[in-house]
Amino acid sequence: MSRAVWKLLVLCILLAGALRIWGLDYGVPHPTVRPDEERIVGRAYNILATGDFNPVSYAYPGLMIYLNTLALSAYALAGRLLGYYDNAFDFLFAAVVTHPGLHYVICRAVSVALGVGTVGITYLLGREGYQSRLVGLIAAFCVATNYLHVRDSHFATVDVGMAFFITSALLYAVKAARHPSLQNFLLAGLFAGAATAAKYNAGLVILGLGAVTALHFFGERGESFITKRTLLARSVLAVCVMVLAFAMFSPYTIIHYPAALKELRGVREFLYGGGEELALWVHLKVTFPDGFGWPFYLAGVAGIVRAVWLRRPTDLVLLAFFVPFFALVSSVSTVFPRYLVPLVPVFAVLAAELGVSGLARGRIPVVTAVAIAMAGPGLWRSIQFDRLAARQDTRVLASEWVSQNLPRRSEILVCRGYGAPVVNKDRRRPPAFDPREIPCTVTAVRRAEGRYLITHEYPHLWSSQPIPPNLDHFLQESGQTLVRFDPFIAGAKASPFYYEQDAFYLPFTGLSAVERGGPKITIWEIDREESDEIH
Repeated sequence: MSRAVWKLLVLCILLAGALRIWGLDYGVPHPTVRPDEERIVGRAYNILATGDFNPVSYAYPGLMIYLNTLALSAYALAGRLLGYYDNAFDFLFAAVVTHPGLHYVICRAVSVALGVGTVGITYLLGREGYQSRLVGLIAAFCVATNYLHVRDSHFATVDVGMAFFITSALLYAVKAARHPSLQNFLLAGLFAGAATAAKYNAGLVILGLGAVTALHFFGERGESFITKRTLLARSVLAVCVMVLAFAMFSPYTIIHYPAALKELRGVREFLYGGGEELALWVHLKVTFPDGFGWPFYLAGVAGIVRAVWLRRPTDLVLLAFFVPFFALVSSVSTVFPRYLVPLVPVFAVLAAELGVSGLARGRIPVVTAVAIAMAGPGLWRSIQFDRLAARQDTRVLASEWVSQNLPRRSEILVCRGYGAPVVNKDRRRPPAFDPREIPCTVTAVRRAEGRYLITHEYPHLWSSQPIPPNLDHFLQESGQTLVRFDPFIAGAKASPFYYEQDAFYLPFTGLSAVERGGPKITIWEIDREESDEIH
């Protein structure tokens, strides 16, 4: 690697880290800021606390849970060595009492590390696949700044980690296409098993190695490198390593496979019984153009067409994974943009190869212009997102306001729902209150005895329905608004877009329409005497 390329790659990695670290504590200490994050972090915390490695829930395999457990353990050990904790219990206590949400930030740092690592692996994939440092460098730059990848690298979910292992598996599959050594086959199988242990559908990455096997088995070029019998033996060994790696990284999925199958059937029903529009059209109309930026999107599509036309060994390996995986995640009707995160590195490599070989033909000024054009929109949107993520969520603001303004031990009614702020009830962490979740109905509010009520609503998400009209009327008559936290900017011209099933209180597009994340939250004081008279 030349010194100039090395410096540019280091700068690219540093940029990737900065974009992913900025706003890393978004929403902390609220436990349900990002859907599914609480599943991963909560179970990792429980494993450290109990020593029981059974994930209990099998909707996701175990690898990301165990990696987060390892990160929590390493942090606790470092704290003990530095004198901050006397034992593991001190860390566990700190994570929920003295520094609530600390375990979320630690686990999010795992996603940051894997996200930044994916940038480096993408460089190697582009360089090895197309024998071009420029292809690798531009691809890495595109992944480093990709808005979708940056956005989800902030959270302790499974998709960014899954993308790291998928890209690593593809790297060794591409190497095996050029040099079908036993090492390359086994490493491709190992990373394919790790990817599957991060998320089940990542198992499709083994098709890349299947393409390698087919290339060497049927192609004239393959005959001079390896015999067909040896080739098949290495392919079988790679699959065996994949299965063993999955079993090692997610053993309880196999031990309790009936429960795992039952949960996966439930997940399937949820994904295929959700919205009215097929995910394919939403991704083509929104996720790709807005999550990647139009120049990157168009270059990637053209790169895919070019790969289909030329059908070089690397083309076939990447397409063998990209096409079936995209078909799978696009066939559902419950749409989540993060399902496309594992495709970002492959898309970046194919787009970069088109830019370097098909358009710029190696001319540095043109290559530079192509790289800036492809990565620029993603960089801008990533910065916009990070600025909002660095601000306190309305749920956190509401919780802090309650702690600072309401009498201790007050009974506080909280409308039940995903967007509800968390009111402290832990007596070890004053001031503590007596919160009680209730249905957001006028009947439930009238029957309850609490003096204070917290409502929340968000017009763009099914999980945060508007306040019922009769309850709103009741509150206008018998309640007083103490404070309201509204995330929207009055008079904003931007049109925000949300994935309705994705209870994430920041828009995917139109970020300038909101001031911060979180739902619209109102804290009311109810006049119970007047309420009884009206009733």
